[in-house]
Amino acid sequence: MCECGALGPVVKPPDAKVIVVGGGLARASAAYAMGARGLDVILVDRRSEYPVMFRAEKIEADQAEIMRRLGVLGHRRPLCDPVREVLSFEGGRVEVVDTVEQYGIDYTETVNCIREALLGVGVELINGAVSSIEADAFRPAVTIRDGRTLTATLVVLATGGSDKLIESLGMRRAMVPRLKSLSYGFDCVRSDGRPFDFVGFNHHLPPNARRIEYVTLFRIGGRMRANVFTRLTPRCDTAIALRKELERPGTVFPAPKRLRPYLHHDVRVAGAVLQIFLRAIRATLRRSSPAASSRAQLGAVSFFHRFGSSLNVHPHYHLVVLDGVFSKADDSEIAFHEAHGLTPDRIAQVESVVQKRVLRYFRRQGLLDEVDAAGMLTWQGSGGFSVDASVRIEAEDRAGIERLVR
Repeated sequence: MCECGALGPVVKPPDAKVIVVGGGLARASAAYAMGARGLDVILVDRRSEYPVMFRAEKIEADQAEIMRRLGVLGHRRPLCDPVREVLSFEGGRVEVVDTVEQYGIDYTETVNCIREALLGVGVELINGAVSSIEADAFRPAVTIRDGRTLTATLVVLATGGSDKLIESLGMRRAMVPRLKSLSYGFDCVRSDGRPFDFVGFNHHLPPNARRIEYVTLFRIGGRMRANVFTRLTPRCDTAIALRKELERPGTVFPAPKRLRPYLHHDVRVAGAVLQIFLRAIRATLRRSSPAASSRAQLGAVSFFHRFGSSLNVHPHYHLVVLDGVFSKADDSEIAFHEAHGLTPDRIAQVESVVQKRVLRYFRRQGLLDEVDAAGMLTWQGSGGFSVDASVRIEAEDRAGIERLVR
């Protein structure tokens, strides 16, 4: 006869060897590299697809080598030849600088391409927002907002500009003020429509009042892209003025680039944003028409355009709006009340109202998290939203109305 001791609790094996939290370029590349080497990896990100963001748009030689070692350089988009000759203007002269390897990339498309390749190396992608992380030397745990808890041997936390999870683990972000840089990115075309006769160009500016230090032009596929690097802060007057120069609206209501994919692909979202815009205009017209009732209605025709003049994806709204409202008392005819005092300040109020309400809508729909929405709300100037009401045509000018609508 033998005695047997009591069995201990059954320990569930971890869900993965490594859990990567966050789905940007660094996180997706790390997950791909570990999966390609045979590790059991789970990537957790709140978005099923990485959204349009202004991030790094150029890969330098040392960065290209790192991406090659990780196995993701071939997933860059667009997949084009490297820039090997760059013109550099500094000290009053132009020099030709040969670079070993340099690529212009579409950051969002590159990240999504790497994420699509994760399945091929055995990485599991879980769509969900992480609510908490339990630090443990042997079995760290990641809890998702839907209640699921995942365990692993190692958790890689890389959440970009969000500090909530970092702070919950007793860590904090170390900011180095002297390295701060506010950057702008935009496409360039020649006024004569001809192609540029160079593939890369750098311009180092001498010290100047606008604190613009460096401008670089480079190809991303068939586009010539410009990045401007400054030593400005987002809310200073110079940064606001520079952004207005670069944004120069030419439509009634273009949306910020960050939100455009949702407007382009989801008619429900596009319709909801249009209703927000129309309600803001109606409220302004009512306030500007003292004789009208609080239930007066506007008259408008809207046109939703999905593309810009160069056939780039650029969802925006054109509206033809009567500058007044209609109301009807009991047993009376419909009356039109002309609006007065439609000053630029009142148009700016429409911009502000639309900005707040659209961001709130995107946040409630789960398309933006609170951190991103709050950040976009602090943008100065038009904040990525713009209302251009500079065109006005008299009712008797039928030819002008026809030209406008066409």
